[in-house]
Amino acid sequence: MNYNKLLAYLVLILLFSCNNKGTNEYDFLVFKGEHTFELDSLTSGSVANHYQLYEQGDKSYLFILTPHKGRMVYYDFDVREKMGEIRMEDGFGNFSVGGVPPSGFYIHNLDSILLYDYRRNNLYLGNSKGKVTKVFEFMKEYPTDRSYWGGIFQESKPYFLNDTLLSIGGAVQWGDAKIVKDQKVDILLNLKSNMVTRETLLPGDYLEDHFYPTTRLRPARALDEKNNRVYYSYYNSDSLFVRDLVSNSWGSFYAGVDERLPFRDIDNLQEFEEVEKGTENQMIYNLSQGGYYNVLYDAHHDLIIRIGFLGIEKFDYKRHKEVPYDFNLLLTFYDAKSYKNLGTYQLEKFDYRFLVFGEHSIFVTRPNLNRSDDSLIFYEYEFPEF
Repeated sequence: MNYNKLLAYLVLILLFSCNNKGTNEYDFLVFKGEHTFELDSLTSGSVANHYQLYEQGDKSYLFILTPHKGRMVYYDFDVREKMGEIRMEDGFGNFSVGGVPPSGFYIHNLDSILLYDYRRNNLYLGNSKGKVTKVFEFMKEYPTDRSYWGGIFQESKPYFLNDTLLSIGGAVQWGDAKIVKDQKVDILLNLKSNMVTRETLLPGDYLEDHFYPTTRLRPARALDEKNNRVYYSYYNSDSLFVRDLVSNSWGSFYAGVDERLPFRDIDNLQEFEEVEKGTENQMIYNLSQGGYYNVLYDAHHDLIIRIGFLGIEKFDYKRHKEVPYDFNLLLTFYDAKSYKNLGTYQLEKFDYRFLVFGEHSIFVTRPNLNRSDDSLIFYEYEFPEF
């Protein structure tokens, strides 16, 4: 299964139910209430949208990418009021948002907004007035090499190394290609010369000459501007990897959950192709092993949060169809200074790709449980005490 289909498939599964191994020993986050954003007719609350919380002064703005020609709407997050929208200049077609494949955006500042059209594999650099200043056409420049077609994924936003170099969470080769030595996962784009190179090696947890779905190869990335770092989390690694943006050095620390079921490493193409055939085989493969789905940084508390899944022991697809397993994901909190594990909590049926951290609360979405397509609901939970 390629990345796009797998992402949509996994998000849907994780919003419904399954019973994973060992979660009973972890406390649930405490529910506080719901917060509803009323949407306009061009924005849907029932799809897994692409969001960004952009902070300016003492204000927090929730930006939402809509599928209509490079249009973003934004809300005051605290009062849930629509404040305006940004429309990129004419020439954009409709975008694939919350579907397959997903497009995305990133607001570095109001003079530097990145917009990725995944269907065309074009990256646009513009500003809050809708003016596009640069366009990078990855598919056109590299028509036969998919590893140079990047993307702005919800859980893997771009970041700048300096005023010239932009790191993008890159795509990888098709899923039926073996892992090769020194395989790289990111794209480095020079904004002045338009030169594109690959960087960031896969960790040793991924075995050479083995096969993995593309989703498990692309890391989640979280920018920590307070400490000038980027945190990398891979599906198949118990470690979190840390890039220091000042020295451009790398480090890592153990951030695994000991109870997770073993990863499944496949070294046979025929076996891998069987795994990819049909919903039943895909569910058995994905839910019968553990994995780490996202990493986030909370500037309010200077914490790193990793989202993991333990796996479902002896997962039975037929039984799941009749009586769905209970399903929860784990959130493990780490001190960003010492990397100390502060504790792990569980949370049920939420979109793991986007969370908002406040001083006293954590906010999540559940698009498949939205009661109306005309609204977006955030569910608020108490921030745990450590």
